[in-house]
Amino acid sequence: MTAERSPLWRKLLLAPPIALGVLALLWIAAGKEPPATAQRGEPTRTARVIEALALDLIPTAEGYGPVRPARVWEAVA
Repeated sequence: MTAERSPLWRKLLLAPPIALGVLALLWIAAGKEPPATAQRGEPTRTARVIEALALDLIPTAEGYGPVRPARVWEAVA
């Protein structure tokens, strides 16, 4: 044998820790219950309804001086 090769028994020393790790992982995974699923529906809300009568109306707006928006929102597509 050359000094570069490690004996077979040194390679076999890796097997027990790997096997213990796999067994621990399986034991932990087997003990857990799956998360409970909750039945979710849309929340219902009651709303009051008022009938609006149709009117002939011409909307107008008058303004004086410089105008600036209260908020500016820029979106990136």
